[in-house]
Amino acid sequence: MEIDEFQSTVTKSASSGADCEMNLKNLIAECTCPVCQGLMERPQKLRCCHSLCQRCLRRLRRRSLRNGGLLCPVCREKSDPEHPAQSDTTVETLVSTLLQVKADLCQESDCWQKPETRCPACSTLRCREHHSSRLVELRQDCIKVCESAESFSSNGYIDERLNALNSAETSLKTLQNEMQAKLEAKFLVCKKQIEEHRLLLAKQQAELNPMLNNLKSTLEELKMLQVTNNFAAMHEVEDRLRQLLSNARRLHPPAEILPPPAVKDCLPGLDAALARVRVDTVARPYGVGDGLAKLRRRQATRPLQPWDLALITNLEGVYVKDDCLAIGEMPAGGGRRLPERCTCLLLVNFKGFATKRLHAFNGSDGGRSGEVASVCLDLPSGEMAGKITVCNRRQLIFASEPTEHCVFVCSLAGKLLARFGKRGSETGQFNEPMSLFAWSVPSECAALLTDADEGLLYVVDSENKRVQLFNLDDNYKYVDKLEHPKFTRHVHGVFVGAECAVVGDRESHRLFTFDRRTRQPLLEVALRGQPFDMVGDQFGNVLVSVSDRRCVCVFSHSLAAALYTVRLQTDRSDGAAV
Repeated sequence: MEIDEFQSTVTKSASSGADCEMNLKNLIAECTCPVCQGLMERPQKLRCCHSLCQRCLRRLRRRSLRNGGLLCPVCREKSDPEHPAQSDTTVETLVSTLLQVKADLCQESDCWQKPETRCPACSTLRCREHHSSRLVELRQDCIKVCESAESFSSNGYIDERLNALNSAETSLKTLQNEMQAKLEAKFLVCKKQIEEHRLLLAKQQAELNPMLNNLKSTLEELKMLQVTNNFAAMHEVEDRLRQLLSNARRLHPPAEILPPPAVKDCLPGLDAALARVRVDTVARPYGVGDGLAKLRRRQATRPLQPWDLALITNLEGVYVKDDCLAIGEMPAGGGRRLPERCTCLLLVNFKGFATKRLHAFNGSDGGRSGEVASVCLDLPSGEMAGKITVCNRRQLIFASEPTEHCVFVCSLAGKLLARFGKRGSETGQFNEPMSLFAWSVPSECAALLTDADEGLLYVVDSENKRVQLFNLDDNYKYVDKLEHPKFTRHVHGVFVGAECAVVGDRESHRLFTFDRRTRQPLLEVALRGQPFDMVGDQFGNVLVSVSDRRCVCVFSHSLAAALYTVRLQTDRSDGAAV
C-alpha cells in the first residue's frame, strides 16, 4: 500500500466512523509491534518481512545468543543473530502518519474515535465514551476528597489520639504493676535461696565438727612425735592425717558464696530495657499515592552514577565564582549569586569520584534546573573513595579516606582546612573509616539542648568495629565511641537524630541504636538485607536504604516501629531504577 493511499485511508476511516472501522483496525495492526503490542518505534524488518521495534529486536537478540538463534515472533522463521534485520522505512512512515492522524483524535490509548470534548486544564481531546468515564472517575475522586476533608475537619483524629493516649496510660500502669510483681517475686526467690544456704551451712558445720576435732587431735599427735624423732610413727600418723583431710575435702569441697551484681553493673541493662518502654507519636506522611510511594530515581548516564549525597542548607556568604562555590564577601564583578529561590544545595559525589569534584545542584527544585556549581576538594591524594558529610552550622565538608585512614576537613569552597587520624587501633586512629556524620544542634532545638550536645563528628571505623566521636570545637579531639559486641568489620553507615544514634552493619544485616547522650546501646533491629545508608526526614523518621533488596525502609525516630518499605523496581530496557 502506498503512503499517500494509507494516509487517505486513515483520514477517511477516522471521519466516516463505523463504516471503515475494520480497515482502520487492520492498518493499526500492521503498525503494531508483535512483541510489545504498541506502535512500532524505529521498526526493523526481519528476513521473513515481519517487522518489530528496534528495542524489542535487541531483547530478542540477547535472548537468541543463549538459545542458539533468532526466531521471528510471528512466523518463528530463524534469522541470522549477527545481521537479523534492516530498517523498515515504509512502516516507520506509516507509523508517523498514523500518529499525526491520532493527534486530532481521542487521546486515550487504543481509541481512534472522533473527539467530542477538550479538557480545559490540559487540552486533552477525548471521545464521548472516554469523556464520560473520566467524569465518573473525577466525581469519585471528589467524593473521596470531600470525605477526607469532612473527617479531618471533624477533629476525629484528635479523639483517636486521646483514646490511644488513655490506652497507653493504662498499658503503662499494667506494665508497671507486672514489673513490680516480677521484681518482688525475684527478690523473694533470692531471700529463700539465702535461707536454704544458711540451713545447708549449719548442717555442714555439724558434720565438720567431729572431723575437725579428729584432725586437731591427729595434728597434736604428729607434733609430739616430731619431738621424739620416732620416724616410723610419724609416717603412720602423717598418712592417717592425709586420709582424714582427703575425706573431709571430698565430703565438703571448698566453696564460696557469689554476691549479687552491683548496682552499677545492673543499671546499663536496666536503662536499655526501660528505654524500650516509651510512648511516641509516629508521623506517617507517606500515604498510598503520594510522598515516598512516588519515589523515583533515574540514572541519566551510566558512567556518572550518583554515589553520595549531602545537603547544604546554610548558604550565608555562598556565591559562585568561575563555576565553583566560593564563600565570603563577593567581589564586585568577580562572581555571581545563587539562583533565586535557592534555599539549599544538593551536593553530589559521583561513583568512583569520576569527575574529581563534587557537583552542587539547586536542592529547592530537586536538581531539575541543572548544576549550579562544583566544589574542587583540595585533597592531597586526589582520590576520594569514602563518603562526605556537611556540617551546616560551621559550613564545613568532611570527607573520609579509607586508603589513607584519615578524615579531611574542607570549607564549602573546597579548601583543605585540617586532616586528622592515622592507621591504628588506638583512640583517635582509624582502620578504613567508611561513613561519617556531622551532628550539630538544629536551630529549632538549640534552646532545648545543652552545650555538651553541640558539635560532634561520628566516624565509622569499620575494621576496628566501632564508631568514634570527635569534638568539632576542640581541634577534633577524641570524645567517646559507640561499640557493640555484635559489630562486624562491615559496619558501614551512621545517622544521628535528636534522641539516638543509628549504626548499620552490612554483614549482620542489623541496625543498632544508641542513646545519643549516654552512648549506651538501646535497640537492635534485624533487616532482610544489607543497610547501606541512612537519612532523616522532617518528621524525625529514619529512612534506611537496603542495597541488595533495592528498597528503602522507613522507621520511627527510635526504630521502635517499622512504618513502610518502598521497593525500587528496575526497568531492564534502559538500566534505570524506578
